[in-house]
Amino acid sequence: MRSEGAVRAAWWTAGGVTVLGVILSLVGAASAPSSASFGWFAYQPLAAATFSPFGPFALLHPASFAGAVLLALGLLGLAFLAGRHVGVRAARPRADDER
Repeated sequence: MRSEGAVRAAWWTAGGVTVLGVILSLVGAASAPSSASFGWFAYQPLAAATFSPFGPFALLHPASFAGAVLLALGLLGLAFLAGRHVGVRAARPRADDER
């Protein structure tokens, strides 16, 4: 069985990763370049290649993508710890059990 300090450190770590993911997502969304507002675009009718500034993740800024990954990992950690806490609490013998 783990000590109480290790479990508390795991809760703080998972919570910190989740908060860091939220902050990175907000920073990525705030610093994402906006689209051109003057209304023209380049078009090559015979070109076979397509342009994508961030590869397959063209809709997400790199900082926003990293924030989403950290947010998902933090939430997975918090869900694991919450399930563990419920399981440990349910496994404890009750005071009213006279066996």
